[in-house]
This record gives sequence, C-alpha cells and structure tokens, in this order.
Amino acid sequence: MSRSVVSHARLLHVVQILIACDGAFSESAVLNRLQQCGFLPCLYSCFDQVTHHAKYTTMNLPQTSTPVTYAYVTDRARAVGFYTETLGFTVRNSGEHGDTIDMGRSLLHLTPMADHKPGPHPVVGWEVPDVVAVVEALKARGVAMTVYEGMGQDALGVWSSPDGATKLTWFPDPDGNVLMLSQH
Repeated sequence: MSRSVVSHARLLHVVQILIACDGAFSESAVLNRLQQCGFLPCLYSCFDQVTHHAKYTTMNLPQTSTPVTYAYVTDRARAVGFYTETLGFTVRNSGEHGDTIDMGRSLLHLTPMADHKPGPHPVVGWEVPDVVAVVEALKARGVAMTVYEGMGQDALGVWSSPDGATKLTWFPDPDGNVLMLSQH
C-alpha cells in the first residue's frame, strides 16, 4: 500500500474515534495530535473530499429563525407600555418570567429584575430609512434622545459620519436600557 492510502485509512480511523468520543477533546488538542502523527498534510490534501459530520460544523441557523433580544426591566407594566404604546410594537406573550414583545422580524423579551442597573451599551437597535423622521416622531411621543458629551451630535441628538452616509442616535427605555437607531 502506498503511504497516502495508509495515511488516508489511518486518518479515517482517527476521525471515527474522535466522533465516537463525542467532542471530549479540545480542537487544539486534536490538531496538535494530528500534527504530531503527521496527519495534517493528509487531512489538508483530502479536505475537499471529506464530508463533514453535522455535529462538528459551524452553527448554521436557518433564515427562518427569529432573533430574540433580552432586556431587564424593573417595572413590567411600565416597560410593556413603553414598547407597545410609545414605540408601537405588540405583546406576543406574557408569562411568569417576563413579556415578549413582537418587533416584526425579531422579538424582545423583557425580563423582570428588581435591582436591574442598565449598562452603557445598546440592548437593541433598529436600522431605519430616515433617522431624523423617526427621532421627530419619538420626540412627539415624549422620548428624548441621549446626547453624549464629545460625540458631536446635532440638535436632535443625531450623530452623522463625516460623509453623512451614516446617522446614529440613542435613547433610553424607562429602565435606562440604551436603545439605538441607525441609518446607513
């Protein structure tokens, strides 16, 4: 038998053992061992011919999966009112562990947490065709944009990139969670 046939057969045996071990070895440990045994060149040469085991491929969520974002709130009724009455979304469901807001192509789960302290970064954002129009509509509903010192935002609280192609703005929900609008 030629060396490449032996190597391919040995490599197949190693792969079968790794699959049988159900991921008990780290990726780096496996690669180090394959390198030590001289299998990597063989592996690389036949890589395009190898059918990947589904368990060891990268995560591939279908396009039909619905993204869910989570935000903590201290007052469920106040938060639900803001997201439905002020922002115009609907409640998909409510339960013991919170309320799920239907935002169209994604969901926002509002999780009650009595001692929640909001972080400085956005928990959710929306890409909109006209940031200024949305800001004006939100201001008419009593929402104030957050102006960050040194950001160079305009009178509406909108930051624009030097070429004007990107516009960003931020505003808080009633619990201080940062929300964001962007236009590209």
